[in-house]
Amino acid sequence: MTSTLNGRPCTEITAAIKVTVNNFTAGTISAAQTICEGETPAAFTATAPAGDGTFTFQWQDSPDGTTFTDIREQLLQHMLREL
Repeated sequence: MTSTLNGRPCTEITAAIKVTVNNFTAGTISAAQTICEGETPAAFTATAPAGDGTFTFQWQDSPDGTTFTDIREQLLQHMLREL
């Protein structure tokens, strides 16, 4: 194995290692929007993630844009019905 430390190559003989590279391209969701009472929100537009394997996502909420908590599926479905 060879790595670089402070601009100098370092070599060490080690046991074999396995490196797995995931083929993954992230999806996107349309920009954030502010919805006031009585207004109709714009529809979400999205592109799905692509690559090898199965991908899942988790909706989250953040009142301050820093600390995020997961939104349970049941609550998300209720929120979407209310819109």
